[in-house]
Amino acid sequence: MKHDTLTRALALCLLALALAGCGKQGPGGEIWKEEVRLMNGDLIIVDRVNVWGGTGDLSKGHGPLTKVEIRFDYKGRRYEWVQRGLAPMSIQEDPQGRIYIVSTLRYCWAWRDWGKPKSFYVVHRYEEGGWQRIDVSEVAPDTVFNLASKSSEPRSTRTRDYVPETAWKYKDDDYAPNKGILPGHGTGCQ
Repeated sequence: MKHDTLTRALALCLLALALAGCGKQGPGGEIWKEEVRLMNGDLIIVDRVNVWGGTGDLSKGHGPLTKVEIRFDYKGRRYEWVQRGLAPMSIQEDPQGRIYIVSTLRYCWAWRDWGKPKSFYVVHRYEEGGWQRIDVSEVAPDTVFNLASKSSEPRSTRTRDYVPETAWKYKDDDYAPNKGILPGHGTGCQ
């Protein structure tokens, strides 16, 4: 009798796991911190979150990048940037002291959502307490990409606890000089 109850409980657990696996895959995510060197030489610590959508196919890892979050403190101010369909590539400060984030469009649906820009890049600048979208021509063409596209060990802690020895670190040799902003570069989407 006791053995029969244990067998039923085990069978129910296995059935529940099997049914959970048959449903649409839920969103996955990555959380990490990274050191980012700005073009003026300042080093900041950036909290990063990538949220990946589900694919509905158990044979595939994750679906598209649905949300990106960036948070950091710089010169006594806390910045928070949350977007959909963009992959941030660079955080920089312009000569007037304004912070901007340069992002790429990862998907054609994002290109359509962002108004079908002629450039591969979407740029936001922090002005008057919020992020304003600006034209890519307002960004210096020699802007260096300084953000990781996603976390991957050992460059990431995968947690919100910053551990300098394991966080993704800025290295001068990670950024080739030809990784500049090309304002006329299209996305290839129709």
